[in-house]
Amino acid sequence: MIPVTSLLQVLEKLQGRLELLEQNFLATKDKHLTLQQQVHKHGSTSVGDFDPES
Repeated sequence: MIPVTSLLQVLEKLQGRLELLEQNFLATKDKHLTLQQQVHKHGSTSVGDFDPES
């Protein structure tokens, strides 16, 4: 059986990694939105929809 303290440490590490992933996702989404706005403002090439899978 795995000690509870070990499981809590793993859970804390996973929560920290999830938080980093969420922050990176939101930062990337914001960058994409800014790029879309710049493209729209300047009338240059189109930027596609935000797709976190690509």
